[in-house]
Amino acid sequence: MSQEFEAIYENGVLRPLKPVLLREHEVVSVSVTSATDPDLRAVADKQREIVLAFTSKMESLHEEIPDDGSTNRDHDRILYGEPE
Repeated sequence: MSQEFEAIYENGVLRPLKPVLLREHEVVSVSVTSATDPDLRAVADKQREIVLAFTSKMESLHEEIPDDGSTNRDHDRILYGEPE
């Protein structure tokens, strides 16, 4: 699972500004972008835009797949035949 949230750095600890969906003592990977650096913020915004566009395209692909009987939906039927 991936989440994005803002945090503040205080006394050597990053503290989220809002609650996050993590279990206690869960190990995570962290990428830090300063919200005050306009160049880094612009890069992060562009990356977010690209990811959202990609995700949207991926979600719409199932609507474009022709129902020709050879899609992954028909995997078992193609391999094993019609159920008796």
